[in-house]
Amino acid sequence: MESPALEGLTRREREIAEHAFRGETNGDIAEALVISPHTVAKHLEHVYGKLSIHGRRDLLRLCDTRGPAAAGPLSGKS
Repeated sequence: MESPALEGLTRREREIAEHAFRGETNGDIAEALVISPHTVAKHLEHVYGKLSIHGRRDLLRLCDTRGPAAAGPLSGKS
């Protein structure tokens, strides 16, 4: 089941947020998804804005509040 806080994110925003949640850098995410680090940064800005958070630390806190499933994908799907 998907966290209600993540419902407003696009598929790509969820994908990038998942990578960020795993501790990957913008460069790592960009390389994995074959996009520029600038594009990653813009997507993360949108994620933070939609979730009313300020950065990766807040993203981790938000995901940690999801309970035991927090270790899995943010989308709730494999």
